[in-house]
Amino acid sequence: MELDTLVRTAAAWGIATDLDPPATPVAPEAWPGLVARATGERVIGTLAAAVRDGAWAVDEHQARELRDRHRAWMGAALRLERRLLTTADDFAAAGIRFLVLKGPAAAHLDYADPADRCFGDIDLLIPPAHLEAARDLLVAQGGRRHYREPRPGFDRRFTKGLSITMPDDLEVDVHRTLAAGPFGLALDLDRIHDAPDRVLIGGMAVPALGRPQRFLHACYHAVLGSAEPRLVPLRDLAQIAEAGAGHREPLALDAVLDLARASRGEAVVAAAIRAATDRLGWRAPHELVAWAHARVDDRREQRWLAGYRGAGRAYATQAVTALEAVPGWRDKAAYLLAVTLPEEASHGDARRARWHRGLTALRRTARSATRAQSVQ
Repeated sequence: MELDTLVRTAAAWGIATDLDPPATPVAPEAWPGLVARATGERVIGTLAAAVRDGAWAVDEHQARELRDRHRAWMGAALRLERRLLTTADDFAAAGIRFLVLKGPAAAHLDYADPADRCFGDIDLLIPPAHLEAARDLLVAQGGRRHYREPRPGFDRRFTKGLSITMPDDLEVDVHRTLAAGPFGLALDLDRIHDAPDRVLIGGMAVPALGRPQRFLHACYHAVLGSAEPRLVPLRDLAQIAEAGAGHREPLALDAVLDLARASRGEAVVAAAIRAATDRLGWRAPHELVAWAHARVDDRREQRWLAGYRGAGRAYATQAVTALEAVPGWRDKAAYLLAVTLPEEASHGDARRARWHRGLTALRRTARSATRAQSVQ
């Protein structure tokens, strides 16, 4: 079995899939590559689960190494969950609202065993009105922001989010929305924050995205988060959709599509479902598959997706198309000024180069708008 197939099989263990684990131990020369790839894709937990359940054959050395690696990930998860609970208390005291995203929420709400879902940081979704307060609180506690705010107000109005490394070297990512670029700016954030779930961690209930919102976020994470879909968000969306674990019933497609339609994200959901069935051999519910394969992206969706996927993935492309999702010319101008000429930009050649990129972006946006209007 090829390495790519092995990793995909590890990621798919525990969902309805056409991929079967190997009946004999992986060859010694192939094992390090499998462990490295499974670790990089953050599916070491599902690989460990397949071994634990007796479905994946390993020799004694492989079993010991996998057990040690998985134990290390779980130790890190406990540290991160302690950080989450501390931050939740601090935010509650300051009146800052938040919802838990991805790792801890998926692990405890969607997987049969939380140990099957590995994660490496804490992600929190903050309402735009509370984002600056959350950021400032974490920085006041000694957190180090990775990148400066381009211009005052950009975080609250336009950013996807920001990463802050705390004094304990654990990372807390505070998000305003679920993706960078046009799809993130087009999200109906009121609907995203609506009807949250509660996740019990260490005896404390903390708020998390509701189930349809978690599915939508997994789709966005898979399709928009990297040039090629990562395995862990594909596994997440399959896990969220299926009955079992913490779900009594399969996910209602109508609820997801209504949410995606309100946020102009149907193309992302369709692409994610197709990727999950292809990469994980996922036997998705028939209505999901039928809808995803019948749907055809319109020109705007194709234009927006081009900046996120494959060789065409580029922040500059996302920034240009993002202007289409920013409402109002004043906000468009503020957004463009921040991304093309941030306040910390130096004078001289660097400043002129930024202005040149800004003018180029404007011309490209104008051409795209003209083409879009000509086909309507």
